Amino acid sequence: MKSSIFHLLITVVLAMSLVSSVQAQSETELLTVLKNPDASRKQKQDACRELSRIATAGSVPVLAELLDDPKLSHMARYALEPIPDASVDAALREALGEVKGEQLAGVIGSLGVRRDERAVPALAQLLSHEKAVVSAAAARALGNIGNSKAAEALQSALVDSSSKQFKAVCEGLFRSAEQLEAEGGEEEALALYGRLCGFDKAPHQIRTASLRGAVLLRGEEGLPLLISALRAEDYRRFASAARISMELDGKEVTQALAEELEQLPKARQIVVLRVLGQRGDASCGDVLMKILHSRKPVVSAAAARALTRLAHAPAISKLAEIALDADGDLADVAKSCLAGFPVQAAKSAVMDMLSSEEAGSRLLGAELSASCMLDSAVPVLIDHVLDKEQSVALASLRALRELAGPDQLQAVVDLFGRIENDKVRREAENVAIRVGRKAMLTEAGKLPVDVDLRIDKAVYGDLPDGKTIDVTAKVQNMVEQGKFEIAANNGLFGDPTPGVEKKFSMNYTVNGVSVSRTVAEGETMQIRVPQSGTNPILDKLIDAMENATGPAKVSLLRVLAGIGGTQSLAEVRSKLDSNNTAMREAAMRALVAWQDDSAAPALLQVIRTADTQRRRALALRGLVRVVGLSKQPAPERVALLNKAREFTESSEDNLLLLSGYGNLSHPDALKAVVSMLDNKSVQTEAAHAAIRIAESIVKEHPDAVAGAMRRVIGTVSTQSIIDEADALLNQAEEIALKNIGYRRTGEWKALFNGKDLTGWTKTGNGEFFVEDGCLVGTQTDGRGGDLLTGGKFGEFELRVLYRVDWPANTGIWYRWGNGKGYQFDILKYENPVAFSGTLYCPGKMFLFRNTDASLEYRDGWNEARIRAAGPNLTQWINGVLIGSTSDNQLPSGKVGIQVHGGNQFKGMKVVIKRMEVRPLKTR
Repeated sequence: MKSSIFHLLITVVLAMSLVSSVQAQSETELLTVLKNPDASRKQKQDACRELSRIATAGSVPVLAELLDDPKLSHMARYALEPIPDASVDAALREALGEVKGEQLAGVIGSLGVRRDERAVPALAQLLSHEKAVVSAAAARALGNIGNSKAAEALQSALVDSSSKQFKAVCEGLFRSAEQLEAEGGEEEALALYGRLCGFDKAPHQIRTASLRGAVLLRGEEGLPLLISALRAEDYRRFASAARISMELDGKEVTQALAEELEQLPKARQIVVLRVLGQRGDASCGDVLMKILHSRKPVVSAAAARALTRLAHAPAISKLAEIALDADGDLADVAKSCLAGFPVQAAKSAVMDMLSSEEAGSRLLGAELSASCMLDSAVPVLIDHVLDKEQSVALASLRALRELAGPDQLQAVVDLFGRIENDKVRREAENVAIRVGRKAMLTEAGKLPVDVDLRIDKAVYGDLPDGKTIDVTAKVQNMVEQGKFEIAANNGLFGDPTPGVEKKFSMNYTVNGVSVSRTVAEGETMQIRVPQSGTNPILDKLIDAMENATGPAKVSLLRVLAGIGGTQSLAEVRSKLDSNNTAMREAAMRALVAWQDDSAAPALLQVIRTADTQRRRALALRGLVRVVGLSKQPAPERVALLNKAREFTESSEDNLLLLSGYGNLSHPDALKAVVSMLDNKSVQTEAAHAAIRIAESIVKEHPDAVAGAMRRVIGTVSTQSIIDEADALLNQAEEIALKNIGYRRTGEWKALFNGKDLTGWTKTGNGEFFVEDGCLVGTQTDGRGGDLLTGGKFGEFELRVLYRVDWPANTGIWYRWGNGKGYQFDILKYENPVAFSGTLYCPGKMFLFRNTDASLEYRDGWNEARIRAAGPNLTQWINGVLIGSTSDNQLPSGKVGIQVHGGNQFKGMKVVIKRMEVRPLKTR
């Protein structure tokens, strides 16, 4: 064992020797850098920086030589100041007679940092130096040294208040006082504090800081000095005294402050009242009560707040009196103070008010019971719902919204049969909804198994930018215990900012849906938790509704709707066809106002079966609303609106639908809106909706946007709309081409000259000719054929304006050759269903299909659009994107028109008004 310890000691000693050697070598190398005339300034600065960490007395001579170097003096002092050797002080004192200007001020500062008492005589002489920067540095250095001799030198220099270094001398003296106080020289420190705080020409910050030092150092004996400062004409001195009083303990201080109150002007009284409240010493309560009695609005309000902070119980009755009969802000302050009073006596006073024969007292008691969170008031409040004074009844209901719990639900429900006032009844409905939700949550006792609730962030305090505390963990714990109503108050969260109105903000996620809410202090935030299945609470409410009569029956239906859930929704649906007109109307309005998309099927059913336009419009408005609330994927939401559209009749209905589509950022919504452009009564609104949707999806769906904007441009006549659509069209086309690595290289070129078939070649038996400036294709004997261009096209955009005489089977060939090619089909096909715009390829059949016959104008002109860029093939009809696919079978070929054979198509005719091509190239 001893041998092991010996070897360990040897190892440690050798290691320490090695470290010492390395350090000495490192210091030597660094000094060599400083001596090297060829070393750069940065190299020498870096050497000084490292020496500040490892230098010994051996570095002092080399560093001292740099003290008068304008470029290195600062870094040399930086390295010298930490060296624990007296030679540093000697070198710095010697430099006082050798360096000048900024370097001299720097050396003086270093002597102050090192608190070199032997430098005091020399520094005292420098107080009168002709350069202000030097004399000021000397004053501050003497202050840092802070011994008696330094203070004496500074006091001698203080005589001349016009000197350049006067402020610096004052600052130095204050530093000396602090140093003397810290090192036990209290008498000398007091003398310096006293001289400075009474020196009117000293900077005010030095005077106020010295006042603090003088008062605190004296303790209780400093109280007269404090009171004198409170009476000073200089407000800054008064404000400093008020702040200092917060640092002094003892009833004597409290009493002295209270005795001064009546002698002070109003503005200062308010400050001192705030101080007295914050001191927490209730011995001044009688004086504050006297001020409260005076009812001078601003001052009495400050006294009320102070008395509340001090929990001075005798103030309660006076605050209640003021709250009842005072006017304006003072009454509001009194109510606020009563609500926040921290003793049981305040709650007793509220209960007395509730029992008063005076309506005003009952009203105030009801208002305060919620602010005080006075649960014991609930039975009285329930009785007051039937108070003959409407204001008392309404105030009692507002309090019950906060205070009533599940145990009071039945009592609240029983009120409906006795309430006669409609306004009171509606407020009672709100209470029943609130209590009913609480009851359902309590009944569960925990989150339903199918609900995932996560508290992401919860904060309480001076929002948005002030001091707050994070209460996420606390709220999460409450939720896990089945508590879903969070009261925003200091009792629950603590008080991060006393005297400031706070807010409670929370971000949470329910079943993947993010929710962000903020409530003010005193309010309650309810977390809406989805319910599933039946619930005993709802069963009781349904029974109560069935047994009720008159307005009570309607009210309880509205309560069920407000609580929500599948069980409530089923009950509401069952009343849509009630023989009771009021019940039927209430059910309809409840359905329209439902809080989630579970009401969508019921609303659709009403839209299908409504016997009046008003009822259909109400249901449609409700559907649009719940679609907006829905978290389903956009295609499903669009599908709901599309189903409703089948039954719309008026322009008002269509405008509602447009508002619903317009808020859905999806190509399906854009397609639906574009299909409404032909309705003249809503054309402008449809165009605006199309543009709004297009702007939101152009980057992800440029082809769909491009087609839609072409339809807008070709339909509307308002130039501003056309300009917006045109800009979006260009943006979409550029994005689409960029996505597949292509760009345009030219302008549109006509393939048909409008006069004859020059440049075209016919194959087969179809008939092709020019008529009225249009290219016409037909067959009259059951045999078909093709008309093809002479040249071939590989990478291009093609647009064709056509109309058809039906029945017909025709199409536009592209990249055609040797029996192969692609065709923009113009047809009606049954198995599989395919309409014009379908992409056909011989041997492969349909590469994609149009299954919506309404996209083509059967009796009018239609625009076919084709883009062939490498293997990427895309087609539009009348601005609607039909499909896009990739097929590399045919890289290039002819463009042409087909007339299909078949007796069923005899007499068919395809008429081409315009056919244009534009080339594309790879980027």
